[in-house]
Amino acid sequence: MLGFNASYFYIGNPLRLLDSWLHRPTLRTQIELQGRPMLVRWTRRADRQMRRVPAVTAELQLYFTCVVQKRVVFHPRMLPEATAVNQQLAVVFRTVQSAACDPVEFAAHHPVQRQLTAAGAQRMRPRALRIDFRAGQWCGAFEL
Repeated sequence: MLGFNASYFYIGNPLRLLDSWLHRPTLRTQIELQGRPMLVRWTRRADRQMRRVPAVTAELQLYFTCVVQKRVVFHPRMLPEATAVNQQLAVVFRTVQSAACDPVEFAAHHPVQRQLTAAGAQRMRPRALRIDFRAGQWCGAFEL
């Protein structure tokens, strides 16, 4: 039997919901990423942190393994293939395939075998990206 926290109706930690409501992404811009428009929104906390670091790149991954997962991985530098959002922030999008379908390895390391270049993978593009800096870490989510 599943516990309440594993059910469809579980809302998560109420303090996290309150935090996300109090720190909504209020700063925004639109960029063109791989030929399509994408809205980038970030919080004031993220904006303050961006001003403290030389650069950060948000790598958006559509990660194919046993299941499909959307991940945002942050790099402490500008990647050469990334699209600049502003002086401190850049974005890159990749569709990648896992090296294995082992749940333990997937959860621990997210092994990447190769970037997908098929026509179907090329048609998938993010429409929006949300970025925050919470508890000393970058966090982000994107929409397709």
